[in-house]
Amino acid sequence: MNAGTETLPLLMFFLLAFGVCATLYFAVDRGQRQLQRRLDDLAVKFRIGDNTAPAEEPISHGIAATLMDFAQRRMPEPDLEKPSVEKLVQTLQYAGFYSPAAPKVFQFVRLATTGLCILVAYLAAVATGGSIIFYTLVFGAAGYALPIFYVRSMAKHRQLTLRREIPDVIDLLVVCVECGLGLMAAIRVVGRESERQRRIMGQLLLQLCAEMTAAATLGQALRGMAERTGVDDISTLSAILIQSEKLGSEMSEALRATAEQLRAKRSLRAEEMAQKLPIKMIIPMILFLMPAMLLVLVGPAMLTIFRFFAHM
Repeated sequence: MNAGTETLPLLMFFLLAFGVCATLYFAVDRGQRQLQRRLDDLAVKFRIGDNTAPAEEPISHGIAATLMDFAQRRMPEPDLEKPSVEKLVQTLQYAGFYSPAAPKVFQFVRLATTGLCILVAYLAAVATGGSIIFYTLVFGAAGYALPIFYVRSMAKHRQLTLRREIPDVIDLLVVCVECGLGLMAAIRVVGRESERQRRIMGQLLLQLCAEMTAAATLGQALRGMAERTGVDDISTLSAILIQSEKLGSEMSEALRATAEQLRAKRSLRAEEMAQKLPIKMIIPMILFLMPAMLLVLVGPAMLTIFRFFAHM
């Protein structure tokens, strides 16, 4: 009976930890599906003109969808004038969450993870006999900070992916422009092809075409794309395209020069990361390799010394 009583809190702890992970997974998966569905709706607007619009798919409803709808209805509206909220919205956009309800959903997920982590902390403290206050503070802080760290990680990964995709997309634009297509048609063709290859730039280019179709100028659409992604390479591309359009210069030459410049920056960025690698390897070497080396080198001598003093 005592063993079963001690095992029950541990079992509840693992079940609650699994529930937290499952909730986060389905919440993020739902947000990505919402983003993909809205981007697909934007792409449909272009395909209607070409009679290539796909058939509508049924929208799935589940626990994650119910929780997200509840968050959108019940969570208070964030004050966008606050610097912290403005920075949060910017980070969510960099991560690919463009929905106006994204800050509310994020705050709901943050509160849910904090509450679940506090509950897990209480059960862990009861199971191990530790301090409830200490466990609550540590787990509560971790649950509060985990969502923003995850979103920042998503934003950095997305920006890195965009930096890798931009030179190849520009090469496709150069080919389309040199074949006689206009810039708008080239962006649309490259966007469709990139979207078919499941590239992020394909979604951004199709959204760019949607904004230009909705009476936005090329400069406004490009600036909006640069602000949504936070990638300096897209800002450079936007500035060059806008300047070329104003001056009436040849677009293919400007795009080719931009692609070469971005490839050079990508090579320099890779060399910089390679130069930083030896410095980053110092700490793992000290923590893991140095004790093993000392054990191999000094261990036999220490055993000999201990045996000498043991026989005295």
